[in-house]
Amino acid sequence: FKTIWCSLVVPCISPPRLSDKMEVNPETVTLTRTAVVANKDFSTVECANRYMCSIYMYYSLLLKWPRHFAGPQSFNAGWLPDWCLRMPLPFRFLYMLCIPVPLNAVQSFLSPMIGYDPKGVEEAQGKWGQAAGGIINKGLQYMYKDLVEALTWAIGGFGRQINPSWFHKNVWRGILPFAGCTVPPCVAQWNHKRQAVDWLLPLPEADLIVKPVWGGLGAGDFSLRRGVDWTSQLEAEDKIKAGIKEAIAAEPYLPIMDFLILERILPDPSLGVHSFEILTMRTGDDRVVTARIGIHCGGSLWTSHGSPYFLMVDPETETICCPEQWLKIRQGWPANPDMMGRKIPGMRAMCRQAEAAHQLIIAASRMDPKLAWLKKEPFRVIGWDAMVTEHGNLVWFEGNMPLLRLSRFLCSSWAMMFQYRELLDFK
Repeated sequence: FKTIWCSLVVPCISPPRLSDKMEVNPETVTLTRTAVVANKDFSTVECANRYMCSIYMYYSLLLKWPRHFAGPQSFNAGWLPDWCLRMPLPFRFLYMLCIPVPLNAVQSFLSPMIGYDPKGVEEAQGKWGQAAGGIINKGLQYMYKDLVEALTWAIGGFGRQINPSWFHKNVWRGILPFAGCTVPPCVAQWNHKRQAVDWLLPLPEADLIVKPVWGGLGAGDFSLRRGVDWTSQLEAEDKIKAGIKEAIAAEPYLPIMDFLILERILPDPSLGVHSFEILTMRTGDDRVVTARIGIHCGGSLWTSHGSPYFLMVDPETETICCPEQWLKIRQGWPANPDMMGRKIPGMRAMCRQAEAAHQLIIAASRMDPKLAWLKKEPFRVIGWDAMVTEHGNLVWFEGNMPLLRLSRFLCSSWAMMFQYRELLDFK
């Protein structure tokens, strides 16, 4: 991964101009505004409505594209038993037509009753203090959440096991600059084999952010404050080693990982610590459109993980318009009146840059032999993380697999589901 990008074959795609007059795709406008309308309060009726919408999409996709949805690319170990892979396609199709939805509905509905919570839904509810009362509500919500995540898995074509490259930060940090996206400078890298820090740049006049080169959801990340945690390169090295040792103690897979030491880029002070979630999708005719933009904000730490607010952004008007749809957090994320209606310049440019980066990862994975392990990835949907800096520019962090990001709105309403389904193609 260290040498891939020096000789990467990348198609000639001009970086998008960061202009307030930049237009967004019509599909982006439609999808975003439909998502806003779909943002209904949590209730038993709404849970049932979303679950029925998910069932309809499951069967409509299975019947329209049986080779894909009954094929190995759509296999989900959490949804189907392993022996299904050994079945001939016609028998696997019949099994998926008759068994998984009712079987998993029973399992999902009973989960909150027996205290089975592998995805931490109840823990998330307790964190925000918004747990919805009533065992029926909880059971229906689990049914909806589990089914729509299975749909997202199948649409993404992740197969029996997700390609580990989805979680490799150097893959995304290598692609993003070719799309005109600025990424935080990598000051150094922790070499797990040598158990030493390899310095790549002089120490910056800024804090340091340390991240595992492979991973997600903030696992193993930590920050080091300049002038507080360190004042010299030697002190910085000692703190990096100590922090990595602590991170490894909490995550068993981290001992075999290198770590990136990045310069911290400060956010726009009026937005505070925040992160934009941009979801791009590849259509049936191989175009890329932005399906949704959200913003995590309101946190008091150096990272947006754990931020109390998650809000939707209308990219055409570049304004924050409503809280994000509920999925794991029942009843939706809390609203922040101070942020509602706020205009954030640069959202149209953000869409275009994310779309360009999506096109580039597809093209590079097909054209360059050094990325052969990504050649079969369909990259139908990608989630991107970006931030507005203190100088008003955009800085980009990485791309992400879209399991939770697409699940949040895929079947949040019938209109949303139909619009998204029309853009899909699995030929």
